[in-house]
Amino acid sequence: MLLAATCIAEGIRVWDGYGRTGFMPAMVGLLFVFLSLGILLRKPRDQKDGVILWPQKGVWQKIGFTLTVLILYTLLVSWIGYPLSTALFLSVLLRAIGKVRSGNGLLFGVAVSAFTYVIFKIWLNMPLPVGFWGN
Repeated sequence: MLLAATCIAEGIRVWDGYGRTGFMPAMVGLLFVFLSLGILLRKPRDQKDGVILWPQKGVWQKIGFTLTVLILYTLLVSWIGYPLSTALFLSVLLRAIGKVRSGNGLLFGVAVSAFTYVIFKIWLNMPLPVGFWGN
């Protein structure tokens, strides 16, 4: 709730109209309010006392691989550009973690990369790294 109040207060402080500077923090704050209320007001379910097991080696390997791929993505996105790096990132991650075939993972990566490129670059006019491709 404190985070929600901070977001709303900051959104109101910098508000300059619907869809402008303060809009996003205010909307995120309202979302946090509803999520917080949902957590606070939910009925606790009966939980059985159980032993919480430490993740097995395979799970830690997946976590380590995901972290490595994420770090590589952040390092390479400015060099090879947003569309290509995002498509490669998603396809590699889906192949390794989600056990998706390479062709399907690449198709999904290209589709998500194109979709987010259209939203952020064309629709919202946000600058995205183009890498060695140029403008």
